[in-house]
Amino acid sequence: NADFDGDQMAVHIPLGPEAQIEASVLMMASNNILNPSNGSPIAVPSQDIVLGCYYLTKSKAGAKGEGRVFGNGDDALLALEAGELETLTPIRLRISGELIDLTVSRDDQDVI
Repeated sequence: NADFDGDQMAVHIPLGPEAQIEASVLMMASNNILNPSNGSPIAVPSQDIVLGCYYLTKSKAGAKGEGRVFGNGDDALLALEAGELETLTPIRLRISGELIDLTVSRDDQDVI
């Protein structure tokens, strides 16, 4: 509870190479999905996660750049940053020689 009223917190940093490797392995998301004591999920989708998943399924018909074809995700992100695409614009991306229909999302700067 850091509310800037004089609270202090300790920060522990693994210094040695073995400690750094151990910390990175223990903190991997794949090791923190299920509770080891009873197998129940540790993190479950809540309001913001559910809303984000829903938002990622949407697309905006008639958006700027709709129907463009890109050779890779980086090209699509560059076009988004250059203003040639809008958020949720339906595009096509070539993956392993096959065209896949996608939507570009500005929120996480990734191609969905």
